[in-house]
Amino acid sequence: MADKTWKADERKVARMFGAERNRLSGSSGRDCDSCSDSNHARLYIEAKRKKRHTVYTLYDDTAAKAKAEGKLPVVYLKEAGRQGFLVVMSSKDFDALAVERVAASDDLRRMVNDARSGMADIVGTTKTG
Repeated sequence: MADKTWKADERKVARMFGAERNRLSGSSGRDCDSCSDSNHARLYIEAKRKKRHTVYTLYDDTAAKAKAEGKLPVVYLKEAGRQGFLVVMSSKDFDALAVERVAASDDLRRMVNDARSGMADIVGTTKTG
C-alpha cells in the first residue's frame, strides 16, 4: 500500500537530518518518549501539509525579488514580545543558508575550522596507526 502523502513528507524531512519518521507521533494519544515526527535525538521535527499555508504568499513575493537580483530568498518573521525569529526558506536552499551563516560568524567559523583540524588529526592517525 502506498504511503499517505503526509507520511512521505514526514519521512523526507526526518531523513534530511539523518533520522527516521516516528510512527504514530502527534495526537495518537499514546504514551511515548517523543511526539515529534522524527526519532532525532536533538531536533523536535513537526511536518505539516496543507493545501495552502499563508506564509507562502510572503515567501513567493520575496523569492521573485531575490531571483531578479540573483540572491537566495530568506524570510525572517518576528513577532512582538517574542525572542528570536522564525526563518522561512526553501529546503533546497538550506545548505547554502548554513554556509552563509557560518561565513558571517567568526565564532562559527572558528568552530568549523577547529572541527576540521580535529578531523584531519583523526584521519591522519587512522591512516598511520
